[in-house]
Amino acid sequence: QTIDYTQFQYLGPTTIVHLLPSQAGSIPTIEWLNGIPGDSRAALTEPQIQALNVGVLGLSKLTNRQASFLLSSQIRSLSFLDFPRLLPSQVILLTQLQMAAIPTVGTLLQMSQDSRDAITREQLLSLRPTVRADLNRLPVAAAAPADFVNPILVPPAADGLAGDPRTKP
Repeated sequence: QTIDYTQFQYLGPTTIVHLLPSQAGSIPTIEWLNGIPGDSRAALTEPQIQALNVGVLGLSKLTNRQASFLLSSQIRSLSFLDFPRLLPSQVILLTQLQMAAIPTVGTLLQMSQDSRDAITREQLLSLRPTVRADLNRLPVAAAAPADFVNPILVPPAADGLAGDPRTKP
């Protein structure tokens, strides 16, 4: 028997795992996702998570493990509100347009230090000038580890990478 998203609120953790990814992907709004009990939501599998429209649903109701399942296309659909939930390996997939949408330095400060360190030179340059300025005004300890070299200040090499201190062995 086929069920639709209006019935997901009645599924327990051992049942929800049997939904097809297409069924999970049919959840249209955060309200419907919120209606699924927390333990059942936490049981959603990797293929089910990868079928969700996280550009609409966001990441707030997913576990950290589930957020790690995101496809690059899903990451590129996220709002800046979800950036603090991303792993460093996911942060590098954010587009320049997404980075340009960050309204204040607060979003960056909510990210883990490792995730902030993963931000590329191009991503930093695409931040709003006011956000970049605020980031540069932060005390070094709050903004970066002691050995951090701001990639904005390092001119790129001919290959585009060798000038970035994070690429040196």
